Amino acid sequence: MPLSERRRAELLAGPYTRLLAEHEGAVEDFYNALANSLKPAETFWRTLAKEEASHKRCIKEIDEKFKNGEWRFKRPLFVTSGIIDSLEWMASRKQYIELQGVSMKEALKWALEVEQNMIESDFFDVVDCDDPKMMDAINTQAAYTKAHIQRLKREARRLKWRIFGRRKVLPTGGPRNLSHDELRNNIKSSQANMLGLLIDMEESASRLYNAYGERIKDSEVFWSRLAAEEMQHASMLRKLYKFLDEDKIFYNVELFSRKALEEFIIFIQNAELDARHGKLSCYKAVCTALKIEISMIESGFYGTVKSDSKEFQIIAKRLVELTREHSSKLQKEMLRVNDMNAAGRENIPIT
Repeated sequence: MPLSERRRAELLAGPYTRLLAEHEGAVEDFYNALANSLKPAETFWRTLAKEEASHKRCIKEIDEKFKNGEWRFKRPLFVTSGIIDSLEWMASRKQYIELQGVSMKEALKWALEVEQNMIESDFFDVVDCDDPKMMDAINTQAAYTKAHIQRLKREARRLKWRIFGRRKVLPTGGPRNLSHDELRNNIKSSQANMLGLLIDMEESASRLYNAYGERIKDSEVFWSRLAAEEMQHASMLRKLYKFLDEDKIFYNVELFSRKALEEFIIFIQNAELDARHGKLSCYKAVCTALKIEISMIESGFYGTVKSDSKEFQIIAKRLVELTREHSSKLQKEMLRVNDMNAAGRENIPIT
């Protein structure tokens, strides 16, 4: 008798979640191997290893809920080959480290490959299930991985290395003159990366607001709506990629600091971790969200950057309006929270 779509999904999903937990454990072991080999940077690698251990526990909890029947998957979209390839790759690198040792430069390169491959291979995007809490748990794991990528990049910059270990020196023979097409392609690539960071910023804000909604039950609808709207903002930003594909570049982008944007994203991601696992109050949540929205407005990105395409200005103007609407909603929510406290309901942290 042929399997139903539901049953087929159940048979495939369990092994997938267990394999994903195994992968997080392998990353933990890999980082511990780097810590053993690189004593001057031991604390850096041990910290990453401990965080991977917590990721593994989260995935195991997802697996348990699946086995207990609490959560179910809609359809079998699970691709395990990428995870298996990554497991084999880390095993070979770990053996090499134990036999030969490794430089910090090479270690950062390898760690970035592991973390970036998890994102680029859609490790966390292959799941589509019935329960929004499960989807949020999977999305949280993706956020953790992105936070690790940013931390590895910061460490590479601190050591004066470009990502993947390339020193900041000119090639032998000095700089060469780039052709017009090469220069334009370099600009387009850089601007595409900037767009990616802006999308990451909006999606990170969405995950933070979802976290607030889960813990602040009397404001769940408010935060859920803000989270959904942030995802809409990210979708609007993705439309800007087509302008680059049409060879229409942006101007004045150089006025904005990529480093500052990356640090802002890390701030939002850290706020999400704190929202999920730390002490939280209504007042703290609104203050943090308001700071994020005001910072987005004050950065002036959408007002300063121009484009060859007229459509860009329409999208940019709309994004400014939507961000201001969020700021206005949060200011009203702040008044509500203050009134609630003034009425005698103490601002007790949510546990």
